[in-house]
Amino acid sequence: MSKFSTDVISGKVNVTPKTEVYNDAGEKYLNKVVLYAKDTSDGFIYADATCTANVSHDDLLNLCMKGLVVVLYKSVYHNPVYFKDATGTVTVTIATKISASDSAILELKSKEPVEG
Repeated sequence: MSKFSTDVISGKVNVTPKTEVYNDAGEKYLNKVVLYAKDTSDGFIYADATCTANVSHDDLLNLCMKGLVVVLYKSVYHNPVYFKDATGTVTVTIATKISASDSAILELKSKEPVEG
């Protein structure tokens, strides 16, 4: 069965959502969460400006699903272009350069704390 249906009379397409994401009560007034990438990027995303506190897979996926992530990289705030969850790692992609003739992206990954 298709997840899309069309109302024959109005011609409107109805979409049945596959996944629903709900805000928590504590997030009522939360608009964005700033995460950080090192200026000499090591490919990871961090929760603090000193780039010492890693962001876990679950936390990063939750923030991305709710559209709350903004990444500070080289003194510029970037909204993610897209994100993906594969093999236990969330990858957030930001555009670092956009022009008619050239563009560049940076992929930043979640990193689970080392257990010991």
